[in-house]
Amino acid sequence: MIKIAFIFLIVGYVAFAQSLVKFKIGGMSCNSCANGINSNLSKDFPKYTMDVDFDSATLTAQSKDGTNIDVKKVQKAFQTMGYKATLIK
Repeated sequence: MIKIAFIFLIVGYVAFAQSLVKFKIGGMSCNSCANGINSNLSKDFPKYTMDVDFDSATLTAQSKDGTNIDVKKVQKAFQTMGYKATLIK
């Protein structure tokens, strides 16, 4: 019984961890770039809260409904905009 509870705990943790991810953004050269990225991603991914930080060149993405972030789709969106997004968390 304890093993089953432990498995559910681990599965729940993994699911939660993937609902919040962080990317390093390559190619972002100004604060206007950060604002444009944030605007485009917010339109493309309305179920995610996106926070682009120019100073650290990072994006923090969190699912509004607790579902997993589709990392590949977010990275593809960056590629389409001419940037590179590397998963760091």
